[in-house]
Amino acid sequence: MPEETDNTRNEEGREASESGGRKRFSVRKAILAASIAAMGIAGAIAIILAILYQTGAIDSYVENQFVRALDEMGIGFRADRFAVQASPLTMRVENAVFTNKKNGKRLGGIRNAKFGMTVLDLFALSTERNLNIDSAEITGLDLRIDIDENGNTNFDGVEILPPKNRVKLRYEATRVSVRDSVVHFGDISRKISGNAEDVALALTPADRPEGGAELSYRFDLATSKAEFTYGDEKVEPIGVRGRGILTETGLKIDAFTVSSPIGDTTLAGNVKDWKSLEYDLQVVSEIDLTQASRVFPIGTAIVGTGGFRGRVTGSGEKYKVEGEITSETLAASNVRLKALQVNASAEGDGSLYNASGKAIAEMLTFGDFRLDYTQITGNIRGSGTDFKWFGALQTAAFDSPLGTVGSLYINDGVAEYRDNKLLMNLGGVRAKKFTSADAYLESIQTPSIRIVSSNGITNATVANARADKIVAEGSTLSGVVVDGLEIKDRPADTDIAARSVKADRLTTDDARLGNVAAQDVTVNRRSGRMNLRSKKISAETADTGSAKLGRIDANDVAVNVEGGVTRVETPVVRIARVETDSAVLANLNIAGVRLSVRKGVIEGSTADF
Repeated sequence: MPEETDNTRNEEGREASESGGRKRFSVRKAILAASIAAMGIAGAIAIILAILYQTGAIDSYVENQFVRALDEMGIGFRADRFAVQASPLTMRVENAVFTNKKNGKRLGGIRNAKFGMTVLDLFALSTERNLNIDSAEITGLDLRIDIDENGNTNFDGVEILPPKNRVKLRYEATRVSVRDSVVHFGDISRKISGNAEDVALALTPADRPEGGAELSYRFDLATSKAEFTYGDEKVEPIGVRGRGILTETGLKIDAFTVSSPIGDTTLAGNVKDWKSLEYDLQVVSEIDLTQASRVFPIGTAIVGTGGFRGRVTGSGEKYKVEGEITSETLAASNVRLKALQVNASAEGDGSLYNASGKAIAEMLTFGDFRLDYTQITGNIRGSGTDFKWFGALQTAAFDSPLGTVGSLYINDGVAEYRDNKLLMNLGGVRAKKFTSADAYLESIQTPSIRIVSSNGITNATVANARADKIVAEGSTLSGVVVDGLEIKDRPADTDIAARSVKADRLTTDDARLGNVAAQDVTVNRRSGRMNLRSKKISAETADTGSAKLGRIDANDVAVNVEGGVTRVETPVVRIARVETDSAVLANLNIAGVRLSVRKGVIEGSTADF
């Protein structure tokens, strides 16, 4: 029994071993067969691909898929040569033209391009394939951006959409190199155009914002052969260098520098919308305003240079500016500035502007007016050199056809300059002094002045004015109050009229008068001759040194000064009291008075005493 049992077990073991060996051999055989089959299939595929490649079938297939992908975006495509290389997978294009299928307008062209590609899902069990464009090397790009009179562009209707055909072109990771290229920009509605030659551009994929769907590329752009045209005026040569991030709808600018005969400008910021040109930029600029005004006419020529540092935002021709403007010299029409510094914010639309802030200038001239070391605050709006200003003004000296004002302060002023006509309404006016050919004034105050100046004629109206001192024609008045003052100045003569003039004291070489008053005073200065008229002149006291007079009244007084001779005429003079060392006279009435003063000698006559 034991021996039979052992033999039986040995036989069963041999049978099991032989069976396992047969199974392992069958698996190896199956694997080998599958491998041979796979190699056979791969070889067959390779043979088929080689045949297709040699016959150009692959080229036609990829081209058709490429054309279909562009067609889905609304872009038409044709090329003189389209070829595909299998290893590495490369597509070459020569003399290609791209058009907008919606409006038929040309978008651009390529002289030569090489695209490196990768099939992302070569062995997937699917009829669809994702073909990624890894790189693009483009030579001789000719890109056009055209905007018609209605604001429509040649890119209207073009959309970058996910592809729908079986071979899906993807370009999220595309790296682009563009050399020896040309870019044309033309905007009929704004009368601007530009061309750039020898353009070099590098694009590399950038990280998208979280949740962002737009394609995003980091760009590096350079050209030294660009030109810009506004209307009929052209600016060239222009050098451009820019770095930033480009998206389908706008761009983020790290630094963008433009050098031209007009000046040098560096920008940083964002352009949010290509169509409306919505922008938000930090700007540092030095501009030759002489050249700029030639290119961008605003109705008058500007001469000088200017610098700007600040922020510029806007959309199209509408803009807002916040920052600092400086200019060593600046002139526009008959407005001139020297050493200008402005800290302000401004907004406008084309040549129309509205600004508020603070301006300091070493010198400002407009027409026949000049201001030295001036500080202006407030608001100004206008178009070109025509403006309207509201605010306060402080200046060391103010020259006008009427004379020169020293240390002028205006707390509440309005000035409008339009068509070479200046209109000013000035409130809270204070001045340390005023000097003219005929008079000198000190410590002047007035609540309001109205000035109108045009074609060399200046009219000024003062409701009420005070002066600590007035010196004129050898006489000095102290504590002067003038009501209803009107001044008209012309190149050859000046007319002055006042409703009333009062002075605490009047001093001449021969006499001192107290509490002097004059009513309805007119003064005319013409060609070295001065005529003064007053309805009534009075004084409470008069002291000639040898005599003291009390209460003097003279009616219809006429004074003429010419050639060093002063003549005085009045029909009636009344003197309440005359006191000398030898006599006292009271209630004097003198009629038909005629006096002449020549070199300190007084001669006179009366009709009745």
